[in-house]
Amino acid sequence: MPLIVYLISHNALLILPCYDLLPHSCRYGNIVDGCTACPAGTYFVAVGAKVVGDCGNCPLGTWSDVKGSPSRTNCKGCPAGKRGKVGGQATLAAGCVACTPGKEYQNIAGQATCVPAVCSKSTYATSTLSDVTRPPQCAQCPEGTYGSVPGLINMEDCSKCSAGKYSKVVGAATPATCQLCPPGR
Repeated sequence: MPLIVYLISHNALLILPCYDLLPHSCRYGNIVDGCTACPAGTYFVAVGAKVVGDCGNCPLGTWSDVKGSPSRTNCKGCPAGKRGKVGGQATLAAGCVACTPGKEYQNIAGQATCVPAVCSKSTYATSTLSDVTRPPQCAQCPEGTYGSVPGLINMEDCSKCSAGKYSKVVGAATPATCQLCPPGR
């Protein structure tokens, strides 16, 4: 908030912001360099800012089209399905980029990164997901198989128990679940 100065002149009370009376004093959100507003994508950080470089950038994962923003609260988060591209940007397009369909997703707004769209160990992806706002749908590797690494993209990627072994475990993560078949089987 700008300081208020009370000036009594000719029996009248004037209430004026200090920047209208004092040299080198600017509106909040502006810097002293000619009372220039902090550019869009940035915000006013502290009293005494002298050059545009003293303005704070909206953080990675956010952007702002507000010029002369007095605080970081005007920085808007990248929407779900997008991640931060570059901090301190004035447009959604300049500050945010879409997650790669089938490889990553982001279901929370205002994030700097996308989340890898991989299924965990012992599971595989049931479909290729083009919706970058949701994690992939995963299913457990079936009996007789195991998934020892994350990121399997279909059921055929689950490793089969070796010859002469079987497993009744659904969602196994290691070959240790595979047991020797009983004699004669």
